[in-house]
Amino acid sequence: MAPLRTPFKPVILAVALAFSASVQAIPLTTTVTGGNILLSGANLSVSDSTTSSSFVNTSQSASPVISQFNSSYGVLTSVTATITPGSSSTYLRADGSTPTGGTATVSTIWHGIDGLNVSGALNTASKHNGPNDGTSSSWLSPSQTITNSTALNSWVGSGSLNTQVDTSLIANRSHGGLPGETLTASISSSNVNNDPSYLTDLTTSYSLVYNYLQHAQASFAADSVVTELNLNFGHLYAGDPVASLSFNLFNLLGERAGLDLDLISGAGHTSVLTTNLTQFFGLEAGDNNDFLAFIDTSNPGTFNATYHLSLSDANIGASASRYLFDNYLTLNLSGTVIEAASAAAVPEPDMLALVGIGLLGFLGIRRTERKDEEANVASFDNTSLTPFGETEFERSTYQIDRRETSIAQRSDWDAQ
Repeated sequence: MAPLRTPFKPVILAVALAFSASVQAIPLTTTVTGGNILLSGANLSVSDSTTSSSFVNTSQSASPVISQFNSSYGVLTSVTATITPGSSSTYLRADGSTPTGGTATVSTIWHGIDGLNVSGALNTASKHNGPNDGTSSSWLSPSQTITNSTALNSWVGSGSLNTQVDTSLIANRSHGGLPGETLTASISSSNVNNDPSYLTDLTTSYSLVYNYLQHAQASFAADSVVTELNLNFGHLYAGDPVASLSFNLFNLLGERAGLDLDLISGAGHTSVLTTNLTQFFGLEAGDNNDFLAFIDTSNPGTFNATYHLSLSDANIGASASRYLFDNYLTLNLSGTVIEAASAAAVPEPDMLALVGIGLLGFLGIRRTERKDEEANVASFDNTSLTPFGETEFERSTYQIDRRETSIAQRSDWDAQ
């Protein structure tokens, strides 16, 4: 008997996501904060006694230690560094005699790591020719955002970074006054009194905001992490058209980096069980690519193949923070191709009908013959054939002989 055919039913694995389309991911943040003294002690006051284009300054350095970005969070896309000095009760003063004029300035530069260069004036106070000194508590907060991927690599790791903040207090007497008179720049807690007793440290807080996207998440399913998929083509006849099954690769929804398919490696019967998998780059979160798997039915046999897919985060941000997912997804394909049944081995329907009718007729004839035989035996047993004048013993013996002869004949007929 020819083997039964297993109907081929394509398995549709794609999930219709009409309610959720891919959207541009919004970076997440993690922040490192700290504080340092920018100016203190002898560096809280400086004086300029000349009206030339030159100025007088004093400088001090601080060394903030910064925790690096942990790549387990995701892919680092940018770093924003900000210095926030002073407070509303910290004043920059420009003091001098009544006719003396000029400016007091505090400036800084934060550096020490590739790409980091937060610099600029933190505050400026001006004294004009009048009697009033100049004061200001309007402190500026210079900031910088680093996006260069090469520079960002320096910020990725599990340790700490040593940075440096150089701050200068500058006095610049620009006009007025008698020779030898001075313009003094100072940091004070008073906006009305230039007494040295009011000198106060200039402190700052700093912040580093790491902007990142979560790592890409590859899956064979739309709403959960499925890293292994089995596709079985069932049983097919040799010579059937090439069959196919569909499947999808997803980058799960979230504030994620794009997904790259970098490498496809196969093992087993990869010449029979094939796919149309190709490399792709930057598959956005919430999106998917659809593919097909095929089985070649040219030759009978049982076939198995395994495909391993290596993926990675898209090429954005700091390469040092991107993840590589080697052999992360596994696609298992299987199927059986059966030798096609020979036409000569299967009886034609009309021939089967004729054979059936012949068998039924033969059985009917045999049943009729058997009934006739049984009737003849019964009739013979009941007929008196004893000659006139024979004894009762002779009559009984004669009947027994005739019955045995009849039974023997019936056995011969049955054997036929």
